[in-house]
Amino acid sequence: MIGIDVDTKNGFAILKTYFNAKAFGRVEVSETIRGVHIRIRSKTKSAWKQMQIRRAAGDCSGRLMYDDLLVAAGVPECVDTLFKYKSKRGGQRMFAEEPMNPLSEPFWQARYSSQKHRRWGKWFRGQK
Repeated sequence: MIGIDVDTKNGFAILKTYFNAKAFGRVEVSETIRGVHIRIRSKTKSAWKQMQIRRAAGDCSGRLMYDDLLVAAGVPECVDTLFKYKSKRGGQRMFAEEPMNPLSEPFWQARYSSQKHRRWGKWFRGQK
């Protein structure tokens, strides 16, 4: 099982990672607080090969860099850790993953990405 962490709620980024991951095997997607976790069911056992698949699919760059250091240090069994839930010290769960279908999400974004696009939209509609 190969885990990919997408730390954004942007629908386009999630779909891009989802379709990239589908090229490598069966995919399970679950929603988290910050974004989604995508798990690829793959028969690949090599840590180096799994890292290449994660890079190609679009995993979080911080996780990839940390896992590269673990592989270089000779600790490949700790590589690629995704948590299903997080808890406080008393054992109370803070959040848990929820299954989701990225294809059922809307393909549009509710707001503009920057002020520049807003200005261009007004110019296109003939407003000042």
